[in-house]
This record gives sequence, structure tokens and C-alpha cells, in this order.
Amino acid sequence: NQELSLRQRHGDIAIAATDTIKADQFNLTADQGKVTIAGRIDAGSDAAGSVKIYGADGIALGSTGAITAKSTANGAKGGSVTLDTVHRQDADSGLLDLSASGAIIDVSGGSGGAGGDVHLRTGRDSNHAVAVSAINTRITGADPNHAVLEAARVYSGESVITNDAIQAWKANTAEFM
Repeated sequence: NQELSLRQRHGDIAIAATDTIKADQFNLTADQGKVTIAGRIDAGSDAAGSVKIYGADGIALGSTGAITAKSTANGAKGGSVTLDTVHRQDADSGLLDLSASGAIIDVSGGSGGAGGDVHLRTGRDSNHAVAVSAINTRITGADPNHAVLEAARVYSGESVITNDAIQAWKANTAEFM
């Protein structure tokens, strides 16, 4: 098992079109920056791996970008990919940009195996605008029950959680839905 975890506290991270990263488990974090992927991230193997990417200022998968976490073993379940742009320190979110045609996310299972998991997590604001582009990226092999676009709303500035606050959050969520 090869695991690679990289964290950059300030600045953008770019994986160039000529770059290939190979690891069973790959974690990439840009605390105060954007992640741009034009190259290949490969967490595929007999037992599919996982890819988790966090970009506070956004994540963009370019037209030559590919994220694979697929299994090659017969009957094996596909892997998992998580892309997350929701801020950890405040109520903001970066843009999840999957608009480029040609980009690929592949979490296929091996022959006869179940599909994998895709979790796309980004923010929504008080006007219910979701920080995601049009999704032109080809997503392959995801189990339909495990492919999620989560539009999270963070409520900041609350020092005491009251029943009134909970009711307001529930009403806001119901309005969004």
C-alpha cells in the first residue's frame, strides 16, 4: 500500500498535463489556494484506492486531467474520489470547476465488481447559489447510490446553538431543496 499525502498551507497547486501521480491512497490539500489538475492522478490497482482533494479556493479539472481509482481485479469494487472546496475556517467555498470536456473521473470496479464512490462537495450561499460549474467531466464507473454532489452551507458567527437557530437552518435547507 502506497499512501501519499501533500498539504500546502498557502498558494495554489498545479498538476501539469505531463505529470502523473501514482499512489494507492492520494490526499492533496491546499488550505488557502486552488488545485488545478491537468495531469493524471492514478490510484487504480487490483484493489482500487482513493483520491481525496481539498482546495479552499477551488478545484479545476482541466481537459487533459484524469483521476482514476478503479479496480483491475475480477469482482473487486471500484475506488473512491472526493473533491471538496468548502472552507474549514469560515462560511465560504471555492468553485468546483468540472466544466472542461475531456476530463475524466474513473472509479470503475473490476469485471463483475461494484462501481465506486464519487463525492463532490462544494458550498452554497444564502441565495442558494451552488459553487459548481457545469459538469462536463466524464464520470465513469460510479455506483449510482454512491455518487453525490453535496451543496453544503456553513453557518458562521454562532457561539451558542439555540432551538431558534436550528429551526432557521432547517427552514433555509427546506427552501433550498
